[in-house]
Amino acid sequence: MALKDLVKSLYAKWKPSVVLIEERASGYQLIQELDSIIPILPFNPSGSKLARLMKCVPIIQAGYVFFPEYAVWLQDFECEICSFPYSAHDDQVDSMTQAILWVQESFVAGFGLREL
Repeated sequence: MALKDLVKSLYAKWKPSVVLIEERASGYQLIQELDSIIPILPFNPSGSKLARLMKCVPIIQAGYVFFPEYAVWLQDFECEICSFPYSAHDDQVDSMTQAILWVQESFVAGFGLREL
């Protein structure tokens, strides 16, 4: 399945309010192709994947990130997280950190201070 079709399929299944797509490499074309049919937000993470994860660790440790108690994908996800950065795959860890950082940045921006 092509990446474009996969994104459309996952969007139809989960119906998120927004889809984050990294504005690099294949993400550029994907954003252009899907922007008119899916609510897409280009995301430009900074730093290495490890550095981004380290920014998220306090948020996870504080109990602000929840995972389902039972899910068919949970064991694979936990294995990827626990073996990062030495695992063969890191897509799920990278997606998780991007989501956490986006929520954190959106929260701060949405509740920032303003002049009265």
